[in-house]
Amino acid sequence: KQSPWRCNTTIDKTLEHFKKDGNVLLVSLDNNVKEESETEIKLPYITDKAQLALYYSAASAFIFPSKADTSPLVVREAILSGTPVCAYGVGGIPELIEPGVTGYCANPNDIDDFIIGVENVLGYPISPDKIKELAEKWSYQRMANDYLDLYKEVIS
Repeated sequence: KQSPWRCNTTIDKTLEHFKKDGNVLLVSLDNNVKEESETEIKLPYITDKAQLALYYSAASAFIFPSKADTSPLVVREAILSGTPVCAYGVGGIPELIEPGVTGYCANPNDIDDFIIGVENVLGYPISPDKIKELAEKWSYQRMANDYLDLYKEVIS
């Protein structure tokens, strides 16, 4: 069953665009790839965090053509693995992606802009300093402390 929130047309058109180069491999971690081929392979759901981090860090880009999302963990995981992300600028995604630094937010439902975004992010790694900064910013401990500070402020 396909998700109504994922734009499979975007994946198909993006893959079609980059197949012309003959140097593209789409690795799908779900059932998005209909049949495996020389340019498309399926992987089962990965529960091992170290293995997942290896896949993210080996990728040239992480594409996330969601039509709606709040603050997707997969976008954070890719960025913290040093892999730039191309996604539609919907929901909380623009708060996670810093254009030209950690990825590209395409105009929602604009497949041509999404393809431009993938072209832009391919080949530029995210700097180790930026990864460290975001790891601290997105840490559970920092978020918990921020909530505690907010609660203390509200009740005082």
